[in-house]
Amino acid sequence: MILAEVGGSLLPGTGASPLEYDPLYWGAVFPLGMYASSTHEMAAALGFHFLDFIPVSFFYLALAA
Repeated sequence: MILAEVGGSLLPGTGASPLEYDPLYWGAVFPLGMYASSTHEMAAALGFHFLDFIPVSFFYLALAA
């Protein structure tokens, strides 16, 4: 089987790219990343180690989104 890359396509026989950018994804992923980052920094600065699971959870949630 030959896979030809045409217009960024990696799927045989299709013109669709498996990874397409949609600007609406930014509105979902950016707040998750900012919430995770700020919670991580706050937990580290204040010594609230019981919050350490939240940034990790939101990282994987944003990665899945």
